[in-house]
Amino acid sequence: MHLIVEDNGGGQSSNTQSLFKQGIGLQNIQERLKALYDGKAKMLMSTGQDRGFKVELILPKNS
Repeated sequence: MHLIVEDNGGGQSSNTQSLFKQGIGLQNIQERLKALYDGKAKMLMSTGQDRGFKVELILPKNS
C-alpha cells in the first residue's frame, strides 16, 4: 500500500531529517512502522520553501 498525505502550505526550507527532532509525532510513527513491519515499511518526507509538506507511507503487501 502506498499512502500519500500532502498539503499546499508554505513548507519549510530545513532538512527533512531535522523534522524528526521536532516533537515526537513523526519519530513515533517511524518507530512503530519499523516495529510492526520489521523494517520493510518506509516513511518518506519532502518539503521545501513554497512547496508544502508531503509524507509518503509505503507498507509491504504481505504483513
